[in-house]
Amino acid sequence: SMIVFFKPIKFALLFTFGNLLAIA
Repeated sequence: SMIVFFKPIKFALLFTFGNLLAIA
């Protein structure tokens, strides 16, 4: 349950961080 909840969050954080790097 915890892994299923945490995995999408980690993916979202990496995606957001990648977008910030692309913008900056």
